[in-house]
Amino acid sequence: MIHPTCQDLQMRPEDLFLNRRQFLNRAGMGFGAFSLTALVAAGLLDPAAAFGAAPGASHTPLTPKQPHFTPKAKRILHIFASGAPSQIDTWDPKPALKKYNDAPMPDDKNATGFASPFEFKKSGRSGVETSEVFP
Repeated sequence: MIHPTCQDLQMRPEDLFLNRRQFLNRAGMGFGAFSLTALVAAGLLDPAAAFGAAPGASHTPLTPKQPHFTPKAKRILHIFASGAPSQIDTWDPKPALKKYNDAPMPDDKNATGFASPFEFKKSGRSGVETSEVFP
């Protein structure tokens, strides 16, 4: 059974053969890849050296490379708090948000500003302003 969308297609004998120009056009990149593979296999071409890597270095771009300077960090702490309170509600006071809280936004006439509902006060020895969320 012939697929309904293929019923109108008629196969012509000349569609099955390629002339010399079409063959070289379609297979040209393949010949280049064959010759490049042969040169690398014979050791005549080192792709890593072309990009400034040391001879014999790994050819994959995911191989770790030496850093430009000696790292100083010993440990890294990454905190991912999905669903945690915003920094605006915790330790980043924005007085302008409170000042313009009820004013309409310039680009949207229905929306208003978004000030933090919490009060901020200086705390600790450093005097950093933190929200009342933190006791």
